[in-house]
Amino acid sequence: MSDRSLGGSAASAGWAPVLLAVGAVLSLAAMATHFAGCTGDDGVPALDATEPPISEWVPGHYGLWSPVPTPDTPLSVLLISIDTTRQDRLSCYGFAQPTTPNLDALAADGVLFERANTPVPVTLPSHTTMMTGLYPFHHGVRNNGTYVAGDSLRTLAEELGKRGYRTGAVLGAFPVARQFGLNQGFDRYDDEFPTTSTARESDTAQRRADDVTNRSLEWIDESGGAGGAPFFLWSHYFDPHFPYAPPEPFGARYSEDPYAGEIAYMDQEIGRLLDGLKERGLYEQTVIIVAADHGEGLGQHREMTHSFFIYNTTQRIPFLVRLPKTGPFGSDKWRGGKRIGDMVGLIDILPTALHAVGFQQSETPLTDGKSLLPVIEGKGSGHNWVYHETLIPRLEYGTSELRSLENFIHKYIRAPRPELYVMYDPDGGSGGGNGGRGSNGGRGGNGGDGSNGRRGANGGRSPGADVDEENNIAQRDSWIVDEMETQLSGLLRAEGNSAPQVEMDEETIEQLRSLGYLAGSSGSDPDNENLPDPKDMVWAFEAVNAARTLMAGFRYEDALAKVDSVLAENPNDGTAKRIRGSALVRLERGEEAIAAYDELLEDCDQCPDQLDLLRDRAIASLVAKDFKDALERIAALRQAKPERGEYARLLAQTYVAQSRFDEAREAIKEAIELDPEDVEAWAILGDLESASGNVAGAEEAYRQALTVQGNHVSSLVALVEILIDSNRTAAARGLTEQAYAADPNHPMALFRKGWFAKSDGRVREAIEFYERSLAANPNDPVTLHNLGNLYMDISPGQAFDIFQRTIETGEARQKTYVNMGVLYARQNRMPEAIRMWEEAIRRDPNSPDVPDIEQNIARARQEIQRNAFRPK
Repeated sequence: MSDRSLGGSAASAGWAPVLLAVGAVLSLAAMATHFAGCTGDDGVPALDATEPPISEWVPGHYGLWSPVPTPDTPLSVLLISIDTTRQDRLSCYGFAQPTTPNLDALAADGVLFERANTPVPVTLPSHTTMMTGLYPFHHGVRNNGTYVAGDSLRTLAEELGKRGYRTGAVLGAFPVARQFGLNQGFDRYDDEFPTTSTARESDTAQRRADDVTNRSLEWIDESGGAGGAPFFLWSHYFDPHFPYAPPEPFGARYSEDPYAGEIAYMDQEIGRLLDGLKERGLYEQTVIIVAADHGEGLGQHREMTHSFFIYNTTQRIPFLVRLPKTGPFGSDKWRGGKRIGDMVGLIDILPTALHAVGFQQSETPLTDGKSLLPVIEGKGSGHNWVYHETLIPRLEYGTSELRSLENFIHKYIRAPRPELYVMYDPDGGSGGGNGGRGSNGGRGGNGGDGSNGRRGANGGRSPGADVDEENNIAQRDSWIVDEMETQLSGLLRAEGNSAPQVEMDEETIEQLRSLGYLAGSSGSDPDNENLPDPKDMVWAFEAVNAARTLMAGFRYEDALAKVDSVLAENPNDGTAKRIRGSALVRLERGEEAIAAYDELLEDCDQCPDQLDLLRDRAIASLVAKDFKDALERIAALRQAKPERGEYARLLAQTYVAQSRFDEAREAIKEAIELDPEDVEAWAILGDLESASGNVAGAEEAYRQALTVQGNHVSSLVALVEILIDSNRTAAARGLTEQAYAADPNHPMALFRKGWFAKSDGRVREAIEFYERSLAANPNDPVTLHNLGNLYMDISPGQAFDIFQRTIETGEARQKTYVNMGVLYARQNRMPEAIRMWEEAIRRDPNSPDVPDIEQNIARARQEIQRNAFRPK
């Protein structure tokens, strides 16, 4: 250890400037060890002298960089990104259940970083950091859907491609689709998400882990296998994302914790990918990096999912590195289950990968990260500080954004009410990561040998550490807050504009919605002044998420009530406003929808989804039956974007509403000509042919829609009706099951499930499906009638209430009045029964059932006469 003395007391001017220069606010005891440049018994790593002061920070070449000998066979790189994965749900990070045996084995044979961080709890920005080594304020991507990684960025795929690497990516979900810019440098970028549902309704925008593994191995083989050039493969697994629905046997095994079940299933498929490398002789020729893009709230700090806060629940991530045992990494110093407590992050993936395969530091892009090879080897240190952000609260919900600076001791969160937490107590060791107690009794991995003498950041709790961020000491230690705010402001001094960059089309918005994202800018104060603190509005964030779920379940009234409660407290919540407009359209409350979209458009000055808001405003006029205004708005959209078939489709829908069927048919054919893959256009053509009596043409159109998107539910259920009417019941049953699998909330899929159950004699099951159908479509007269019919012999009182509800819809059919009359007659209430049957005849005087109804009326009148002469 150096004998250099800091000198002076804590109050002297001798140490404070030095403290700020290295970018860390520490206790005096911690600082003495830190600045001396070695690791003491307190376990605090040395500061990295290659890093400049925070106030002078720019992307650069940081950290040590020793030459890596050239191996006989060039090393490949496998990057496995695991989406939405909390650190403390991996058993190698201390989770009680064995969720991750394959990742555990990788960690036991490699290196586990206990204090790894993501800069942002959002998929696209965090993956952009992985690929560029830059923080979001440098690469410019701040949200899903509304940003694109610019062509000027130098990505890991591009750098390796220049060296002759074959480059491939297999993506698990739409937020990293090619249109958002991360396809730069990849020979193959597999984002062709399935068009048939395999497990849950959002599968049009994502793929399961087994598919990711299969396609990853296929790409390796197709691009040359073990005999080809070295490869860079990015395999992206999305499964732990909400809603959690692990396949069997993981669903049953983790019935109490389906999130953990998703992780266990994903781990199984990652294991299959690693086994595939071994079978091909590639495992010991490949640098393997596994990292999560962010975690999940799971209710801590009242955040169920992610993106709203930047607490450790979403910011602390799993991060594993496994170096091959051959070539330059043959020594055991590179592996053996090391557990390292230095601060590292996604910014380090690019420089670490390039260093491992033999790049010189001068050949690499300037980054905010550093190579972790010296840290693994025990010759270098992790970061002096790390940065966190989420702009989502401001961009989408009209509340304050959050920024954070974290050093080894403290984590400061800039918010309307600032927060400060102790991340490490030099006197007591480090706290357990996200509440998970380490499996090694407090000291990570192999103790001194395994982690350079540093105490693991996921080890046993110490009295002063607060990694669960439950004790905000910002008021108590306001001087630390002031110093760290000064540093944070200096770091962000040259930050560019954080305004969204992308104009999104309808498909993009729908794909994001299917995954629980709703794109758009809130239109709130861009300077972040006077906005609510997210801590006060997390209930609103969760209410908006609940409203999304209600919308997916066709419960539009309930969704509207949810977002109205949010907007009463925070009228700037742009996401709630969008859901409100959509709910009003679906409830056919046209005038209110017009007002809602006019307000949204007032807030939208060249916002990314402006054209889509203008389209929805035209739809609102259509719902309000203001056809002139709708047509004028559609014409303006078509003039602005004549290539968009969706506007011709909207024109067709407007003509249909006016019963201008010939013009509608021409418009929908134009829509299909502009975009033959427009599944909605094919479905509307089917509706038009069906309405004109051309059943064969309708069936052809619906089947064409299903060739475009195999789980298009409205086409499936429409085709079911055609098949039933033509006595092709077996085929209709199969399509009903397909529709139900695609969307278990769709009212017509549920109705037909009930109808088939009734025809099979499964009365109780039929009742359940009819009731679920009515939850999604409460006033459907046919479903109400069928349900009432089932209750007639089981519970006449319930049947009576249901038939009364059917009549109150104003669309009850003849048979409802007939059955209502039967219920009255069974109660010997003959005058009421006669009145019902007479109304039944009036409803359809030409029905073949009329003679039977008249016979009922005659019998009822006879019964009245008999009762009149009976002795009292």
